[in-house]
This record gives sequence, C-alpha cells and structure tokens, in this order.
Amino acid sequence: MPNLVEITDFTGELAIPQDKFTSSKFSVVRNARQFEMLYDIMGAELATLFIADLDSSGVPQTARFTNLYDAFVEDDNNAVVRSLGIKEMVKRLVYFYYVRENNKIVTLNGNKSNEGENSKINFTIDWFINKYNEAIETAKAIQWYIEENLDTYPEENRQLINYNSIF
Repeated sequence: MPNLVEITDFTGELAIPQDKFTSSKFSVVRNARQFEMLYDIMGAELATLFIADLDSSGVPQTARFTNLYDAFVEDDNNAVVRSLGIKEMVKRLVYFYYVRENNKIVTLNGNKSNEGENSKINFTIDWFINKYNEAIETAKAIQWYIEENLDTYPEENRQLINYNSIF
C-alpha cells in the first residue's frame, strides 16, 4: 500500500527530525494514522476505492479522486470552503499524533515529558491543537465537496468529525 506522506515531507512549521532515531517512530505513527481520517471523511467503501486508486507515490490517478486530493477553495452561499488537500490534511494529523506520542518517556512511575534546564518550548499547546484543527477544517471541506457531488461519489458514508479543544 502506498504512503500519502513520507518523513521528508515534514519540514518548516511541521518539521520532524529526520534521523535514524526518529524515522522508525515516524513510520509506526504514519502507518497507523495516515488512512484513519479518510475512512471517517468518506466511509469505508469510498476510502477503500480512493486508496486503491493511489499510485506508488501516493497520488490518485483518476479525476474523481484527484478532485478530493487537491487543494481547493469554493464559494458556498455566504461562506468560503477551503481544503488544503488530502496530503496536507494527513501531514497535520500525522504530525499531531507523532508529537503527541513521542514527546514522553515511559517510566515505572508513569509517562514523563522531556524537560531540560536550558530548554524552551518551541510551540504552545494552542498551536499544536490548531494544526490538528486545520486538518479537521480540510476534512470538513472534503466532506462538503463530496456532498455537493453525490452523483460522483455514491459510495460515500461520511462520519461526523469534530474539532479538538484544550478546554
């Protein structure tokens, strides 16, 4: 099965260290999470068809699925619907889970986060949650697009998805 994202995609604001210590941890998270949201957005049957349409680089081959994969901005009455595209959505989700699951040390006394005397936090929890919510915003936009084009996506069975909050 092809991958939608590779560790080399994670640079800039979504940077993940790319070394021998993190690549295996990244692969575990990616393999567990990269298709998870697709099943929620599309339903099992449509997501399975989408995944089957991916080439070895993780890019869909038919226009039907390229329309979902690519970024778009559409008007909807008095609103604008924006999608970053499936790859960007998956990047944000994998990043969220990778950081959440790998910023801890498991000890006999419980899970602890790394904290050094001279270290400083590079981002706040709000920023971290915002990256997740950007993925959800794109997921909702893709669901809207599917709903607007039900003749093209009759297999859809989208699920309710929600934003995350720290409160």
